Amino acid sequence: LPRDHHPLDYEMLHQLGKALDMKIGCSLVVGEWDRYNRLRGVPHVTYDEENWDMASQIDPEYARQCLEILEGSEYIDYTLHALIHGYYDKGKLVTEKQYYPFRYDPEQNCYTKEYARLSPEEFRQHIELFLQICADWGLKKPIRTFASPCGCMGTPESNRDYIRILKDYGIQFWHNGW
Repeated sequence: LPRDHHPLDYEMLHQLGKALDMKIGCSLVVGEWDRYNRLRGVPHVTYDEENWDMASQIDPEYARQCLEILEGSEYIDYTLHALIHGYYDKGKLVTEKQYYPFRYDPEQNCYTKEYARLSPEEFRQHIELFLQICADWGLKKPIRTFASPCGCMGTPESNRDYIRILKDYGIQFWHNGW
């Protein structure tokens, strides 16, 4: 959307799910809900790594309204999607693929158009941070689905380490991971 989400957007998802009598997957990007600034100092996850201060920007009434609808709807399922949705270097967006950044070429001192992958340790850290931010707001619904921002790179074989990590957290489905 070319604007911030509104509580009525979540209400619309609820009403759509109710009308269709099915659960709607809601891909969460939780960095903008970082009420304890957990992302401050974490490499490559925000546009302001050292000075990250989302806590001072959150409107508690807006958050309450959104969370009331999200948590109250039996038709909305949460999908683990992203922290801020991109991969950043020195405050600049390198790619929207948070988990599959462009490969850095130190000889040329630039990013190439070839995709790399976060290390398993970095990937696990991102998942942990995502779930901590969800817990900070008291989200109680289980998260069983993952959707990699802007698609999945590689194959199930090349993503086995990611798959194992997701399973460690109860993720059963990879929406765009074949």
